[in-house]
Amino acid sequence: MRLAVELIARKMRLSVVRAETHISLERLRALYRELHDESPPSGQLPNLGCAFLTSRRLQLEASLFALAYQKAGGSLSAGNLPEMRLQDMAAVIDAYDLCVELYPSWRLSITQCWAVARDLRLEASWLMGCLRCEVAFLISESGRFDDCPVCSLYRNFTTTVEPRVAHVAPRLRGRSPGFRLAERGFLEWVGRQPVAAAGRLRDAAKRGFVASDA
Repeated sequence: MRLAVELIARKMRLSVVRAETHISLERLRALYRELHDESPPSGQLPNLGCAFLTSRRLQLEASLFALAYQKAGGSLSAGNLPEMRLQDMAAVIDAYDLCVELYPSWRLSITQCWAVARDLRLEASWLMGCLRCEVAFLISESGRFDDCPVCSLYRNFTTTVEPRVAHVAPRLRGRSPGFRLAERGFLEWVGRQPVAAAGRLRDAAKRGFVASDA
């Protein structure tokens, strides 16, 4: 019951909670209403392959979660166990809480984060290492993207936004002398929080916590 309370407190989809805890839907619905004073949402679970990652920023968030999940002790192989172990569910919770703390405007729900962990275990998604910016990023067998979200965001910025970034210069002048204007403008455009999160991914990759694409 404790696991169910922790998952529902984070608004996990009840079908997932039921599958992972084997508690009846009636009890879970009552618990959800007690915790949130509203009825639980309905809808289908995310499909295999992280098809819900429809933007580069969501891909970046999923990459951060995947690495946090791995570092929290979550398994990357299902083996003979179709359901997640208790340790894996604890890793989902810990990784989700860390990501929300690091990135206050976090968009992925706890259910979507669970789907990322599920896909990692089923080897429908995996982490790669970008050779250009050294960030670890998530790709999926049925996903929309197959390359680094940070590099893609930066390319988009330099081709569509950088020519109009001159108005940012007065506010940036004098900061970080070694940081080119385009890069500083990029931080202002995409938001410092996701870029800082990507930096944490890069630092972890350098310490050998993620697999490279070699």
